[in-house]
Amino acid sequence: MAASWDIARLQTEICKGTAFAYLATVDLLKRHAPDALEEYNKIFMANKGYFLNLGITTPLELATALAEIEENMFGSKMSVAGDGSCASVTFEYVAEWAAVEAVGQLSDEDRALAARHFFLAMSELGRELGFATAVAFNGPVVTVSYSKDGPSPSAVSEQPA
Repeated sequence: MAASWDIARLQTEICKGTAFAYLATVDLLKRHAPDALEEYNKIFMANKGYFLNLGITTPLELATALAEIEENMFGSKMSVAGDGSCASVTFEYVAEWAAVEAVGQLSDEDRALAARHFFLAMSELGRELGFATAVAFNGPVVTVSYSKDGPSPSAVSEQPA
């Protein structure tokens, strides 16, 4: 059998498969290791090891790498702005999260916890690369900003409610 899916179908199926695996893992952790849920979400949401392995040295490189993986692998809609010392990536539409919402039965508490863990994941990723990080939630749109200058590399702002 030859591969027959176009890119859009492949991205959709990757997101759907990822959503089912994510939800099953979250359910398992909630039942058997609730203290591990935050760490799991930080790993899942930021994939820190992947980005640390890319040799990123500037905020713009990080913002671009985040956008490229999301758009190319999953079909998300992203935008990047900035330069070598300060850059932001805006998650306009996150295809994996849309798939999680479509196949899961999430409570408002689940959504709030996931937003908090995303905030922590992006902040930790920036800190590991020596960047100050700010995360702004505006409904379903999230903007993550990284900078070399400014507050200390561990600074973060605007945690989700």
